[in-house]
Amino acid sequence: MLALAGFPNLLIVAMATGLVAAAGWSRVWGRNAAGRISWRDAWLKAGVITVTAIMLIVYLPARVLQTTTVANFSRPVQDLIATVIWGVALLAVIIGLDHLRKARRV
Repeated sequence: MLALAGFPNLLIVAMATGLVAAAGWSRVWGRNAAGRISWRDAWLKAGVITVTAIMLIVYLPARVLQTTTVANFSRPVQDLIATVIWGVALLAVIIGLDHLRKARRV
């Protein structure tokens, strides 16, 4: 049987994240008027961007290194895998921010 450690906590976090995302979807992804954005919207967008960047750049490579498949590799190979994942995630964040800027969403 597959044991899912911490599954209830993960489910609660996923449900809370879904509710917050549904409530703030239009605020976060809405287009900005020329030079006009409320402080609430600016903080909300900054929070979403920060959490997304942390999840992609920090959390994802750490979780990949903890998998049994990657843990069986030698240390230099693990470092290479983590570095590639980190670099791709960083590039995705930078490209995503540029795309959002061009679309006048941030």
